[in-house]
Amino acid sequence: MIELAAWQKIVLYLLLLLSLYIFVKTSQIKINNKPILKLKYRILIAVFFPVIFALAFIAGSIIIGIATVAIAVVIFSSYLNRKKERSIKREIVIRKI
Repeated sequence: MIELAAWQKIVLYLLLLLSLYIFVKTSQIKINNKPILKLKYRILIAVFFPVIFALAFIAGSIIIGIATVAIAVVIFSSYLNRKKERSIKREIVIRKI
């Protein structure tokens, strides 16, 4: 038998409760008193919700990381370009005097 740490058990129980909540909420969606989703689709959504949630969390983290790196590269490149422009301007000013 697989033994899990306490925090892993808590996370699994939370995901199970979240799946049940998703199943109940999708069961309540009706138009003209008929459910929009069939039972098998509601079950599939509830079962795969923790997997989809984890993948969305990982993808979101990757996107935020890429955006942070892009912003850092832009700031760093503008900092380097600014240094070059200042040194060139100083040389020009010294030559004109």
